[in-house]
Amino acid sequence: MLAAPLATAAPLDTVAKIRALPPAEAARGLPVRIEGTVTYCDPQGDDLFIQDETAGTYVGNSRRLKLVWPIKAGDRVRAVGWTCRGGFFPDMIVMQSSQTETRSAAPLDAVGSIEFLGKGSLPVPRAIKDDELLAPEVDSQWVEVPAMVTGVESGGLAFTLSIEVHGWKLKAEVPRDERSGARAAALMQRSVRIRGVAGTVFNTQQQMTGRFLYVPSFDYITPTDARTTDSPPPLRAVNELLRNKDSTHSIVRVQGVITQPAYDGFYLRDNHDSVLVHTAHRGAFVSGDRVEAEGFAAIAPFRPVLNATRVTTLSHTEAPKPLALDFDAEKLPRFHAELVAVGAVFLARRDGPVETVLQCQTGNLVFDAVAPIDFPLPDGLTPGDRLRLTGVCELTTTHPTPRSNWVDGFRLHLARTEGVSVLWRAPWWTLRHMLIALGLVTAVALGALAWVGVLRRTVKEQTETIGAQLKRGAVLDERQRIARELHDTVEQGLAGLSVQLCNVMGDIQKGRGEPLSAIRLAQQMLRHCWDEARTSIRDLRSIELEQMGLAGAMDAMVRSFSGGGGAEVQLQVSGEVCHIEASVENHLLRIAHESVTNAVRHAAAQKIVVALTYAPTAVTLEIHDNGCGFDLSAPVPEGHFGLLGIRERANKIRAALTVESAPGSGSVIRVVVPSNQPQCTPV
Repeated sequence: MLAAPLATAAPLDTVAKIRALPPAEAARGLPVRIEGTVTYCDPQGDDLFIQDETAGTYVGNSRRLKLVWPIKAGDRVRAVGWTCRGGFFPDMIVMQSSQTETRSAAPLDAVGSIEFLGKGSLPVPRAIKDDELLAPEVDSQWVEVPAMVTGVESGGLAFTLSIEVHGWKLKAEVPRDERSGARAAALMQRSVRIRGVAGTVFNTQQQMTGRFLYVPSFDYITPTDARTTDSPPPLRAVNELLRNKDSTHSIVRVQGVITQPAYDGFYLRDNHDSVLVHTAHRGAFVSGDRVEAEGFAAIAPFRPVLNATRVTTLSHTEAPKPLALDFDAEKLPRFHAELVAVGAVFLARRDGPVETVLQCQTGNLVFDAVAPIDFPLPDGLTPGDRLRLTGVCELTTTHPTPRSNWVDGFRLHLARTEGVSVLWRAPWWTLRHMLIALGLVTAVALGALAWVGVLRRTVKEQTETIGAQLKRGAVLDERQRIARELHDTVEQGLAGLSVQLCNVMGDIQKGRGEPLSAIRLAQQMLRHCWDEARTSIRDLRSIELEQMGLAGAMDAMVRSFSGGGGAEVQLQVSGEVCHIEASVENHLLRIAHESVTNAVRHAAAQKIVVALTYAPTAVTLEIHDNGCGFDLSAPVPEGHFGLLGIRERANKIRAALTVESAPGSGSVIRVVVPSNQPQCTPV
């Protein structure tokens, strides 16, 4: 019984109220207390269907609440539990678990009850018309349908009948008992009326994908045709089945020897051909049994099958020998359903949940050999092993219609005894192993070549480094010589010119001349040339550039501008720092110096950023300032030669120069030395 109430609401007391709930509401686990009649209980006595005066519903028990009496169809019961979302319609549970309804409001360990009220009688079944068979409201209801039984499968605790109802192919599940095998066989190819619970096959989106019937027992299947047994049915050869004198409703007999048992019957060979016989007596026959099978022939690909209603063992003889499979296109169709033997090369193996598949090859044809999962295969099968396979041949085709002249393949259903034997093992030196060995040798050879390449590159780099050092020494000597010449000639000459111009200016001021502006311009030009000369001498003799390279010299230059309450100058260096050609370094340093000087002297900049970027394809120098900026389209003011000097230096080193500025928005000078310059040597 329910230990404590799970909700304050009154329990639902009819099936119709449960089925009317929206799925989200049913998933809350609302309390249920209904009385009704059991219409079906599964063979294990756990889950069941109950129908009251309003409708029928599924009752989930999660196989944890063990009932104290054997439930049967017709029992009156009281079920106490909770609603759940269900599969197709909402239904109820009497035992909660983490595997059933995790969104339910009921505790996971809560226990409901199923109480026996007494023996009753089943409700009057709903007679299903052809347009009602797939109607949603038929789900879980006690119904009656007219049907034709076309096949039977035996497995587990129940028989599964293949039936046709109003032209639809359905399945009917009937629990097994001691007489069920014979009763199932007696229903083959018979018109019947079936009473049972209509079940629904659905997907994870709660969409209907099929319909089937839960039948409490064979007592609820009633034949409606009149079958007489006064005279035995005609005896036919296997190759005479479904010729123009018989139909699928004609009962016939065949006799022969069983070549191999099948999952739901056996393969039988007479003096002419072989046929697959379906029977409800699963596992009752072995190879070598001589039997007589009575039943109805049914249409199947390439050759009819026999749905047996009765099988009689006549005697036992030696198991038949397999036939040698002939791959001739005209002869291959006659081997369908025959026990055959074939030599093949093993390629691969796939293990599924119920069967093992060996992929093999014979000639140019690749095929599958199929066996149950517990089939005794030889140990250590290796691709390339030569096998002898024995089993029943099933022809296949890739064409839409299985006609004999369209056969293009086959598969083998392996015999349990001597189904697979190893003729010889594949040699170790297979193509696969040869390719692996070749791959290893190739890898070693490539590794050796790579090592030689690295060694040659290292030697080349060392040689270039030594050459660059020698070249740097020669450049240093030349720079010292140029510095001395500039000091002895240019600087002294410019100083004398300055003195002379000052004298001229004095004469003019004393009344001996008029062009004062011209003299002032000449004086500005002289001062610029003087500064240029002194800076060139200082750069040519730069110890920082010689000892620390361009980045170090840039840093020293930036520090010389910083401090003293003036502009803030920063240096940013990125990439792998390396030495480039000495003349290029010198011009880049001079461009940076001139750009910073102009920003401080003419643009009144408060912050200047010098960015030096090393990359595999170029060395880039950028000078950003937040000064007053200038109009790029305006003429250069008189006496301002800095930008002109920068352009000349950029041209000398074949660098791309970009100047960006506008009044009030600062300036950006960018110099890019491309990769076609002398190779960069890592520091």
